[in-house]
Amino acid sequence: MKLLGDWLRAVARDDGARDAFVYRDPRAPDGPARRLTYADWDRRSDAIAAGLVELGFVKGDVLAILLPPRVEYALCYLAAAKIGVITTGVNPRFGDGEIEHVLRDSGARAVVTLERLGERELAPLVRRLGARIPTLEQLIVAGGAREAKGKACGRDPQVRAPSLTTLAAVEGTSDEGGASRHPEAPAVELSPDDLVALVYTSGTTGKPKGAAFSYANLEAIRPTRAEMLQEYGERSLATGTPFSHVGFMTKIVANVAGAQTTVLLETFKARTVLETIARERITYVGGVPAQFALILMDPELERFDLSSLRTGAIGGAPFTPELVRGIRERLGIELVTRYACTETAVGTGSRRGDDEERLAGTVGRASDIVELRVVDEARHPLPAGEVGEVAIRSPAVMRGYWRQPEATAEALDADGFYYTGDLGVLDQDGYLKLVGRKKEMYIRGGYNVYPVEVEAVLGEHPRVAQAGVVGVPDPVLGERGVAFVVPRDAASPPDADDVRAFVGRQIADYKVPDRVVVCGELPLTPGMKVDKAALLARATGGDDA
Repeated sequence: MKLLGDWLRAVARDDGARDAFVYRDPRAPDGPARRLTYADWDRRSDAIAAGLVELGFVKGDVLAILLPPRVEYALCYLAAAKIGVITTGVNPRFGDGEIEHVLRDSGARAVVTLERLGERELAPLVRRLGARIPTLEQLIVAGGAREAKGKACGRDPQVRAPSLTTLAAVEGTSDEGGASRHPEAPAVELSPDDLVALVYTSGTTGKPKGAAFSYANLEAIRPTRAEMLQEYGERSLATGTPFSHVGFMTKIVANVAGAQTTVLLETFKARTVLETIARERITYVGGVPAQFALILMDPELERFDLSSLRTGAIGGAPFTPELVRGIRERLGIELVTRYACTETAVGTGSRRGDDEERLAGTVGRASDIVELRVVDEARHPLPAGEVGEVAIRSPAVMRGYWRQPEATAEALDADGFYYTGDLGVLDQDGYLKLVGRKKEMYIRGGYNVYPVEVEAVLGEHPRVAQAGVVGVPDPVLGERGVAFVVPRDAASPPDADDVRAFVGRQIADYKVPDRVVVCGELPLTPGMKVDKAALLARATGGDDA
């Protein structure tokens, strides 16, 4: 079995001149596009791997990467993979406490980060946090101007904080990308069962947990991804989703093996996305419904040449058949939807030719390598048409939660099924409809209400752009529903009574929100999902702003 580093070496040997990444220098965003070829990626990751060994890294150590979507992330990830060092990504949107938790929980020996990202000073933050994390020995600054020399990992005795170096020093160059003093990555004996990545959950149900993936897990994903690349093309646009997300961390083998070219955007802006698609001849673009909606709302959409596009993937939140229809007609692409969670990496997906209602109403059928069940409270399989918890088994499912055997045993059974906590129902054709999270479901007057179902109906209201629904305690009914809605036009917000009447015409009366709150935006988690905990706090605190 080829491992991640083997695939990069093979592509670099056979197709080394192909672009792996196309990006803009953040220090000169209006300058010409820069390119990292597969040969460059292989050569530079070899040099960084040798530098990590020089710093004292050994197989099984953990390297944390706190970066936005940048080539340095990919370079360090492959460098670590070549020498058996486990990579954990840290979402730059995390708060200070969340960053500290991931660094402490993972036992990372070093962090690769930036001096600053926007107004946030990342390197000083990590050094400050590192002073109270005993395992954290080294701070590696990427793209920084600081002078620093590579040296063995060790804490600075004067400030009791991680020692400082730069990525250029680790790479063995005078500047990042130049000739290195390191000839190649040291040879390390690796097994498919060795761990390669820790992907931390978003923390919506508690502190983030590290889902541990092996080289074999990543290899299992490759055939399903490779088929899509062959069908839809090899120029993908990364629209700002953090590389710490399970998508990048676990599908990287398939992207490398398929010699995919990824065009990087550090943040999402609809106009920038359109300009980049036209300029770089992008064939594939993915996003959440709100991102696609913003693209369609661009007043100059029609002037961009989007003829290179072949497909797009949508997911992460409910969306309407009208949105699907608009994407297909105005962008001229075959749209697919996908469903998975951090722990499973792959799950379900729609099929070519599925109509707008099926795309918007379900998350597709099980992928080729996936076994899918809907189960009752005793974890017994339920027949089609009955609501239960979604369970997934595949060779891509995580090995377990990092250093949490009890949490692993609760989520993964002896047969290898992972219990997602998502509630769903299968139809006769095997298509899965999600109706909510087990912990988000509320009971109003003895009836179960699934927020996702109500949010989908709210999203069809002509004046509602986004919606989030939570259940709050009620002395009479047990719980009542509160809906937070974002208007399509702030100057013409929807009327709360009209919204309730609209929902009541489409679903059961007990599912109609008891209260509708119009707001400017929905709070998001660092993983770009609606923050239901924040909405619940707002609903129970009486804050209607």
